[in-house]
Amino acid sequence: MENRLQQLYGKLANHISDMIPIKWWELNFLGDMGKGEMLSAVFYFKETEDGEFIRSFDIPERYNVSEEIFNQLQSDIYLILLELYQCFKDEKQELWDQITLKLNSNGKFKVDFNYDIIAEDEETDSLERDLIWAYKTCGYTSKSDYLNKIIEDYIQRED
Repeated sequence: MENRLQQLYGKLANHISDMIPIKWWELNFLGDMGKGEMLSAVFYFKETEDGEFIRSFDIPERYNVSEEIFNQLQSDIYLILLELYQCFKDEKQELWDQITLKLNSNGKFKVDFNYDIIAEDEETDSLERDLIWAYKTCGYTSKSDYLNKIIEDYIQRED
């Protein structure tokens, strides 16, 4: 199982890295496996060491990448996540709700799994979980008032 997982981690990391059309410094990825294997995946990356994090879904507009190409590449992430999940099923391992991957431009990476996070927080949808995770992990804030409202509501709930 370890060899298969290492291959899948590498496949995921390389695919995400290839989706970024510029040199990058640091990357944080969150994959959500919801009920009924509903998937969501998002990543945030820094262009430079002291830069701000950029949300993966901003790539098409920010870097003039075709939406169609980006959506296909995003779909490929879902397929890799399903392969990872299936690996856990095949090996009768505890099934995870979320996978996080932290990667730097030197190739150093760390993978973590979260369990029962969706069951604990059923009222929160995947967008909200993604944004809260990005805020806590990367200090991410958005230029979108709508997205920032989600983050602000989370901060108020935690106070």
